[in-house]
Amino acid sequence: MDHSLAPLHRIVFPSSYDYEELDAAFTELEEFFGAIARNTPHQPVGVIVDTTLVTKSTAKNRQRIALASERMSSVLEAQAIGQAFVVSRPVTRGALTAVMWIKNPPWPVKVFARVGPAEEWLRGKFQEAGVVVPRAPTREVG
Repeated sequence: MDHSLAPLHRIVFPSSYDYEELDAAFTELEEFFGAIARNTPHQPVGVIVDTTLVTKSTAKNRQRIALASERMSSVLEAQAIGQAFVVSRPVTRGALTAVMWIKNPPWPVKVFARVGPAEEWLRGKFQEAGVVVPRAPTREVG
């Protein structure tokens, strides 16, 4: 998880993972966002879920992700200003968009093909709420 642009957080899924890694990662996320909710209850958070590195995900993994996302929902509900999913495969993007339309979380959710537009969309949500999000330092070339 990358917290360097907090309150904008980026979760990057690795190309492959096992059940134990997946469960441990979601436990860490629940604890992290739960601590924010307890310590700064009015601090909005934005989350980018970047799955562009994932090459394969089993049905069991997807089910675990769905269940963990349900648990996270109660933690994020009061503070999430938006959640962006970054998915490289068009078919998967379409399916996820449909699932989010049906599930309809209480915060804005949008699916993107690339991280840049996802980050800018979330920055717009923060700007609407009057919250400043730091930008990553620009790197000099050469």
